[in-house]
Amino acid sequence: MEWVEWKPKYQLMVENIANPEEVDGLRAMEKEVEAKGPPAKEKFSLSEWRNAREEECREEMKQYSLNTVAVGERAVSQIFSLDGFLEQSMGQFQKEILKVTVPVVKLAYLPLIQEAAEAVLFARGMAEFNQPLIDIRAKIQELERKVPESFSPEKINISKTFPFDRCRQTSDGKYYDGWLTTALKAKPIFFDQPDYVEKLKLFFRTVYLPGCREEEQQREHARKEAELKKAESPPAPPSSQSGGQYEMPVDELRELHETRLDSVPQGGRYWNRRR
Repeated sequence: MEWVEWKPKYQLMVENIANPEEVDGLRAMEKEVEAKGPPAKEKFSLSEWRNAREEECREEMKQYSLNTVAVGERAVSQIFSLDGFLEQSMGQFQKEILKVTVPVVKLAYLPLIQEAAEAVLFARGMAEFNQPLIDIRAKIQELERKVPESFSPEKINISKTFPFDRCRQTSDGKYYDGWLTTALKAKPIFFDQPDYVEKLKLFFRTVYLPGCREEEQQREHARKEAELKKAESPPAPPSSQSGGQYEMPVDELRELHETRLDSVPQGGRYWNRRR
């Protein structure tokens, strides 16, 4: 049968079946994402950040120490003694104890902060890796949940899926899918056989989709042919009423005629009728 005649029937046959090529494409995307693999923990390392912060803390502690001893030195500058110098320095340290211990606390907590922050970043990285897989697999499951309508003799000519000419019978009264059997050029394919759905998928892949592609190619070819003919065709000739010549409007012709009459010489001079 011609494609044009069979296409409406084919569309009914694939109405509740997942497009196998769409499923194939999604599975290829799934494998591509899986092949990249989850992100390595090293990618989220904050070691450089921690080292920089630790260096800042050490510099801060160093500056506090210099300031502390500078204050102690000034305190005993008149009469210097080692004991007095150290006592004044530690006294200044005690005054600034809350301030000077901040970098020490930072140094103690930086490894723990690094560990916790890396865990957060790794979890977000894994979520970004897994989300496309979750979306792809959900779409595959959604497509694969599509199943063709089940057949029963009571549905013949009642359900649009099972018109009379699709539902054939063998000599022993068993019903088979006449359209599918004809399309696949096979022995009778029974509605209740275990691989019936797989046969429909095979038809979808090997008959219906190639037919749709060929139809689209034919439309595209016809469109290009029409555009080519339009580009090659000569411009439309002028109106046949004017014979290809300029046709002066009636008002212009009347005005020209009156102008000529006004300029006719009368008795050796021009005479204007309207004077």
